[in-house]
Amino acid sequence: MLVFNCGRITLLTTFVAMAAQFCAISQSLAQMQPVSIFIVRHAEVDVSQRSQPIVPLTAAGRQRADLLVHTFRGVKFTHIFATHTTRTRQMVEGIASAHGLPIVQLPVPGSILDGQPVTDQTSRRAPIEPIAAALLKLPPGSVALAMLNSENIFAIV
Repeated sequence: MLVFNCGRITLLTTFVAMAAQFCAISQSLAQMQPVSIFIVRHAEVDVSQRSQPIVPLTAAGRQRADLLVHTFRGVKFTHIFATHTTRTRQMVEGIASAHGLPIVQLPVPGSILDGQPVTDQTSRRAPIEPIAAALLKLPPGSVALAMLNSENIFAIV
């Protein structure tokens, strides 16, 4: 009986050691999963509207947004980011809807930044730090879409 108990302890010890190794390997593999980030600039806006409180996409811009949904149809996004502007949000609304994902706009429209509410007229450099920070915090295996303005793409990349 003593030999049997020692055998059980050895077997149990071996099992625990194997489980610990499996957990360590699983964590290593999880850390090795890549993070994929698709960075896209918004489509056309009516430049004569730039001084307006809201600057939406033009009809051609909305067509490009629809084409973007089709282009990314096979991509399984886990996160969707957009700058604080209406035009960047409009570009990703179709993709977010297709994936059932929220659009994370940074900085958040209506929030206060430097004592002023965030609107389409807020500096297009304002999203650089919050979007870059959010992208750096994505967990392994994430597939993110970041819809940006021309003024902040290169700073974030």
